[in-house]
Amino acid sequence: MTTDPEPDPSGRLPDQGEHSEPLEDIIEALTALGNYLSVAHHIIAEGSDLKQQQIVKKALEKAVEQHERSISALRLLCKY
Repeated sequence: MTTDPEPDPSGRLPDQGEHSEPLEDIIEALTALGNYLSVAHHIIAEGSDLKQQQIVKKALEKAVEQHERSISALRLLCKY
Protein backbone atom coordinates (compact mmCIF):
# COMPACT_ATOMS: atom_id res chain seq x y z
CA MET A 1 0.00 0.00 0.00
CA THR A 2 1.35 3.45 -0.94
CA THR A 3 0.77 6.62 0.99
CA ASP A 4 0.72 10.14 -0.31
CA PRO A 5 3.76 12.21 0.68
CA GLU A 6 3.27 14.76 3.42
CA PRO A 7 2.86 18.33 2.14
CA ASP A 8 6.06 20.35 2.31
CA PRO A 9 5.57 23.44 4.54
CA SER A 10 8.11 25.36 2.45
CA GLY A 11 5.64 25.38 -0.44
CA ARG A 12 7.99 23.49 -2.72
CA LEU A 13 6.59 21.14 -5.30
CA PRO A 14 6.25 17.51 -4.22
CA ASP A 15 9.09 15.30 -5.38
CA GLN A 16 8.63 14.84 -9.11
CA GLY A 17 11.91 13.01 -9.58
CA GLU A 18 14.30 14.45 -12.11
CA HIS A 19 11.74 16.98 -13.39
CA SER A 20 11.15 18.89 -10.14
CA GLU A 21 14.30 21.02 -10.21
CA PRO A 22 13.69 22.48 -13.70
CA LEU A 23 10.01 23.06 -12.82
CA GLU A 24 10.94 24.89 -9.62
CA ASP A 25 13.49 26.99 -11.56
CA ILE A 26 10.83 27.92 -14.12
CA ILE A 27 8.31 28.92 -11.43
CA GLU A 28 10.88 30.95 -9.48
CA ALA A 29 12.28 32.64 -12.61
CA LEU A 30 8.84 33.58 -13.94
CA THR A 31 7.78 34.90 -10.51
CA ALA A 32 10.92 37.05 -10.33
CA LEU A 33 10.39 38.19 -13.92
CA GLY A 34 6.88 39.35 -13.07
CA ASN A 35 8.10 41.17 -9.97
CA TYR A 36 10.84 43.04 -11.85
CA LEU A 37 8.44 44.04 -14.62
CA SER A 38 5.87 45.18 -12.07
CA VAL A 39 8.43 47.44 -10.38
CA ALA A 40 9.48 48.91 -13.72
CA HIS A 41 5.87 49.52 -14.74
CA HIS A 42 5.05 51.16 -11.40
CA ILE A 43 8.00 53.57 -11.63
CA ILE A 44 7.28 54.48 -15.24
CA ALA A 45 3.58 55.06 -14.48
CA GLU A 46 4.47 57.57 -11.76
CA GLY A 47 6.90 59.49 -13.95
CA SER A 48 10.58 59.20 -13.39
CA ASP A 49 13.72 61.16 -12.73
CA LEU A 50 17.28 59.98 -13.44
CA LYS A 51 17.51 57.89 -10.25
CA GLN A 52 14.19 56.17 -10.99
CA GLN A 53 15.26 55.54 -14.58
CA GLN A 54 18.35 53.76 -13.25
CA ILE A 55 16.13 51.60 -11.03
CA VAL A 56 13.95 50.75 -14.02
CA LYS A 57 17.03 49.89 -16.09
CA LYS A 58 18.30 47.55 -13.36
CA ALA A 59 14.86 45.93 -12.94
CA LEU A 60 14.63 45.31 -16.69
CA GLU A 61 18.15 43.83 -16.76
CA LYS A 62 17.15 41.45 -13.96
CA ALA A 63 13.92 40.60 -15.79
CA VAL A 64 15.94 39.59 -18.86
CA GLU A 65 18.20 37.42 -16.66
CA GLN A 66 15.16 35.65 -15.22
CA HIS A 67 13.70 35.17 -18.69
CA GLU A 68 16.97 33.53 -19.79
CA ARG A 69 16.93 31.37 -16.65
CA SER A 70 13.41 30.13 -17.40
CA ILE A 71 14.30 29.39 -21.04
CA SER A 72 17.36 27.40 -19.92
CA ALA A 73 15.23 25.38 -17.48
CA LEU A 74 12.63 24.71 -20.18
CA ARG A 75 15.33 23.53 -22.57
CA LEU A 76 16.66 21.18 -19.89
CA LEU A 77 13.16 19.88 -19.23
CA CYS A 78 12.62 19.25 -22.95
CA LYS A 79 15.68 16.97 -22.99
CA TYR A 80 13.91 14.51 -20.67
